Parts: sequence; C-alpha cells; structure tokens
Amino acid sequence: DVCWVCLDGPSPGKPLMRPCKCPRYCHSVCIARWQLQSAGSRQTHCDFCQSRLPEWKTALTPACGCEAPAVMNVNFGGRTYSFEVQPGPEGYRRFTAAIRQAFSLPEDSELNITFTCDEPNSGSLLTLQGAGAYDAAVHCASVSAARR
Repeated sequence: DVCWVCLDGPSPGKPLMRPCKCPRYCHSVCIARWQLQSAGSRQTHCDFCQSRLPEWKTALTPACGCEAPAVMNVNFGGRTYSFEVQPGPEGYRRFTAAIRQAFSLPEDSELNITFTCDEPNSGSLLTLQGAGAYDAAVHCASVSAARR
C-alpha cells in the first residue's frame, strides 16, 4: 500500500489512511496539501466516490493551534497595500471592496485574484487561484502571522 499523492508507503508517525470510500490510501498531510492546493475547486469531496474528505486544516495547522489576525498584501499597478482580512463571504466582500477602493477601481470591475501564501505546516510557498481559495488563503495568512 502506498499514498496515492506522494507514492510513499507508511512510516512511523506517518501512517496511511483511507479518507473516503475509495480503495486507495494516503497520508493525512499529503491529502491535506492536495486539498489546500485545490482550494476553491475540489477540496471538500472525493472526485470519484463523492465522499466528504477530512478537513485539511486539521492536518496542516501546527499543534499549538496558533492563529493571529490575518493580513494580506495586495500588489497592483506597482503599488502594495496591506489589508486585515476575515474568512467567509462577508470577509471576501469587504476584502474586494477595500481593493477596489485602494486602487480606485470601479465597483463592477472583475478581480482576477491569485494568492501566494505559506503552507501552514511546512512554510513552503503555495499559489492558490481564484475567489474560491480566499478562505484557505486567510487561514494560511493567520497561521503565518502567529508564527511571526
């Protein structure tokens, strides 16, 4: 048996698990990273059996549960602004409204957002695409802020 994500077998402290009804195995951290990198698209359910997958934050958030107010830096047109952000639809609405105001963009302008953040467990750099990845990016920013 091997992890379908990294193709390694089980090891001490890194057992294999079955996250859904499918007959394949993975490490909890491997599937959590896959879910995080897929934030906004397929992170909550298996593509094959449609079973709900484990919450990725559990496997990737440091044991201390460290979180702090999340801050995102936005670069646009050669300018950078920092915004304190909150998760959820209302947090995203406030975030996009603040971006439009800061950069004098019309209210009806479409935003194409890419988030670059540190993966909570390892600190490796990730790129998350689109509005659907907003809550994942907020969580990563919160954990990163707590580390600092």
